[in-house]
Amino acid sequence: MSSMRWSCSGVMHHCMHGGKLASFETGSGWGLTLRDYLLGVLAVPLAGGEAGAGCSLSEVTLDTRADESSFDMRMCDSRKAAEALLEGYEGPPAWKSYFKTLAAGIRNETGILTGKMDLVFARPGADGRERWFIADYKTNRLDPLKPADDAFARYEADRLFDAMAHSHYLLQLLIYTVAWHRHLEQTLTDEDGDGYDYDRDFGGVYYLYIRGMEQGSDRGQFFIKPPRAWVDKLSAAWGSSGSPDGEEAAE
Repeated sequence: MSSMRWSCSGVMHHCMHGGKLASFETGSGWGLTLRDYLLGVLAVPLAGGEAGAGCSLSEVTLDTRADESSFDMRMCDSRKAAEALLEGYEGPPAWKSYFKTLAAGIRNETGILTGKMDLVFARPGADGRERWFIADYKTNRLDPLKPADDAFARYEADRLFDAMAHSHYLLQLLIYTVAWHRHLEQTLTDEDGDGYDYDRDFGGVYYLYIRGMEQGSDRGQFFIKPPRAWVDKLSAAWGSSGSPDGEEAAE
C-alpha cells in the first residue's frame, strides 16, 4: 500500500464525494484498489468524542464539513507556550513528558504559520447542537516493535501516542485546535445569542492512521479533545489570531 502516500487526502475527499477515482488511476490497477480500501476506511465507526463516536466519515454530509481548510496564524514565543503548558500541569504523564521535550528543544521562531487541515466536520450532540471536529489522515507505516508482534500491533489505539509524539503530530493537533477555536470564536453564532463556547461546541480531534483501520476495531484512531486550559495558554502565548482559509482576524 505504499502508493497510498501520494494522494491520500485527495482520494479520501474524492471517495467522500462519491467519485469513481478516474483521476487517480495509476495504470497498474492501484486506483481501484485504493478506492476500495479507502471506502472501507470511510465506513469504520469513529471512536471517541461525545457527538462523533459511532458515526463514520461516510455519514458526514457535504453541508457539514470543510475539506482541506487552510489557515494563516501568527506564531511567536513557542518555547514560552510549551513552558506555559507545564505551569501547574495536571493531566496524563505522557503529555507532560512531551511538553517538557518541546520546552527543551523547540525553536523559538516568530512568523506566520500557514497550515491546512484535512477535514473539519460537525455532528449533532445529545442536545441537538453541533459539535465541531477536526480529522487528519495519516498513511505512516508503523512497523512492529518486536518480530513476534502482530503486523498491526502498533496501530492499537492505546499505542499510538508514541508515534504521534515522535512525528510531532501532538503539536500539530494543538496548532489545528487553536486555529479552529479562533475561527469559531469569530464566526459561530446561534439564534439564542449564546455565541461560541469551546467546551460545548468543539468536539475534538481525530488522527486516523488509515493503514491500521478496520471494521469492528478502534485500531488506527487517535482521539483527543485538548483541555480548554491548554488551548487558552497556547492561544495567548502565540499572539494575535488568524483564521482558516487564509483570512487574518480583525484586530
